[in-house]
Amino acid sequence: MRKFNWNLMVVAVAMFSFTFIASSCSANESGETQETHATEGEDAHMHSAGEQHEESSMNVSDDEAKTIVNAYLKIKKALVGTDATAASAAAKEMLEETKGIEGGEAFADFRSRIEKIANSGDIAAQRSLFAGLSDPVANLARNHDMGMTLYKQYCPMAMDHEGAYWLSENEEIFNPYFGDKMLHCGSVKEVIAEK
Repeated sequence: MRKFNWNLMVVAVAMFSFTFIASSCSANESGETQETHATEGEDAHMHSAGEQHEESSMNVSDDEAKTIVNAYLKIKKALVGTDATAASAAAKEMLEETKGIEGGEAFADFRSRIEKIANSGDIAAQRSLFAGLSDPVANLARNHDMGMTLYKQYCPMAMDHEGAYWLSENEEIFNPYFGDKMLHCGSVKEVIAEK
């Protein structure tokens, strides 16, 4: 009888844990776009940890913005695949492709993060640095003609439950902060439509 109660308790704890994770991280499985505005708490996080405010955005042309966004998406893809070597290589490629861009102080800060990703072999460090790239890239996409629709997505469990954003060219969630551990954890928070 005691053994049965112990097993029942283990099952109950497992079910509670699964329910908590599922409710904390509502993947947008239905394919419906959730176009919402960031709450005050989310907005505060968007502008924390070295992320750029709208008014300090990079001073670049449409073509330079496209180059930056496409390179960012390559880094994101490597992080989705939990591949630190590919993320480092994509960051090095981004540095090469953007070396002629002036872009002002905001772009210099942005490139500094890219350099750190390029020189790191630690996937956790790369993901943390990547989180600080997403808001400046979203600002670029809003203010320049990208020739594509981008989806600003959010995972509340990323960065030790502080939450983090990323941009994707696909509406379907592919989480760069967890990879295959929680690949579809997150939701679409904003659609940045093609101009």
